[in-house]
Amino acid sequence: MMNEREKKIDLSFFRNVAVSLAVIALGAAWPLLKYGTPEIRTACLAGAGISYANVIAGFFAIDYAFDKSFTVFMKAVLGGMGVRMLVSAAALVVMISLLHLHVAALIISLMFFYVVNLTIEIVFLQKKMELRTESVHRTSP
Repeated sequence: MMNEREKKIDLSFFRNVAVSLAVIALGAAWPLLKYGTPEIRTACLAGAGISYANVIAGFFAIDYAFDKSFTVFMKAVLGGMGVRMLVSAAALVVMISLLHLHVAALIISLMFFYVVNLTIEIVFLQKKMELRTESVHRTSP
């Protein structure tokens, strides 16, 4: 069972993801609007979209597997990571070959957002581990 503190951290994950997107969008708005072509802006948005879909799927994999056995956790998180990477690669291929998006802008934005979102995902997992350790220490005699 999740206690109230764990639910708050789950919500903070989505807040952190939203804040990171807002900060990056605000920082990138002026250069993209002034110097970027519509093709580059579209590709940057597509790269961000792929990355944010990936991090949300990662959250659900971690949330599902966190209180399960180590084997289930590893399968869900690492196996889920493999599936997420395959889906992201497929989306990338579709966007390049069928939609003809700007390749450099798409890949650079995808990698940039991937690093940002992976950092948020790791911090989220670390906080969940700390909460679990705290609750084990509180309940043990």
